[in-house]
Amino acid sequence: MKKIMITTLILVGSFLLADDSDIKNKIENTPMLKSIGVKVTKVITHDGVHQFKGVVVGKKAGKLDGFITTDFKTLIMGKAYSTKTGTELIIPFDIDINVLKQIAAYKTGNGKDEYFVFTDPECPYCQKLEKKIVAVKKNVTLYTILFPLKFHKNAKIMCRYILSRKDNNAKANAMKEIANKSTQYQKEKYSQSERAELNKLIQKSLNEVNRIGINSTPTILNAKGVRVPSQIIIK
Repeated sequence: MKKIMITTLILVGSFLLADDSDIKNKIENTPMLKSIGVKVTKVITHDGVHQFKGVVVGKKAGKLDGFITTDFKTLIMGKAYSTKTGTELIIPFDIDINVLKQIAAYKTGNGKDEYFVFTDPECPYCQKLEKKIVAVKKNVTLYTILFPLKFHKNAKIMCRYILSRKDNNAKANAMKEIANKSTQYQKEKYSQSERAELNKLIQKSLNEVNRIGINSTPTILNAKGVRVPSQIIIK
């Protein structure tokens, strides 16, 4: 069997979700991947190529994503793009939209198309996006999930302030206040029980974000778990 690794781009077309255990086993048992102990977690089959997500078990634990031709002879590492749309091929995140709705801090809009934005209120890029979301498109409902990054020292305090507001609109307005450099969040006082309850809500959100595997903000996903640009939702 050929063992060729290519670090360039490939162009492919449509795809089909493939949870076939036989495909996963064949990928795992290719000599190159078997030698490093790769366990395939998800596969999408495109025209002539399988895209996979995997984890490396053992001493060299980590993640490994890539492509392999459907004859299992050529392994491809790098990015790939659809010749039809020009968009990068990315395996959808494994999301549960009902859980995301439950942990969302608030929602914007009432359209039939649902999207989920993972945001850190201290993140400058998230603040920039927030300023643009004065309103979403008519067909959109946007759920905001708080994701305070560890290296932002005020992010968790900001999240507590947002979540402590009384209703959906007040929480959305609190996010906008912070995006516009308000420091009111620093003055807010909570009882011990209130702080504990707010921290539980934040941790519940973090647990789900970590399970999904999102590691950057802002990230916007559609209801299928596919990352989308902000232009999709903003008027």
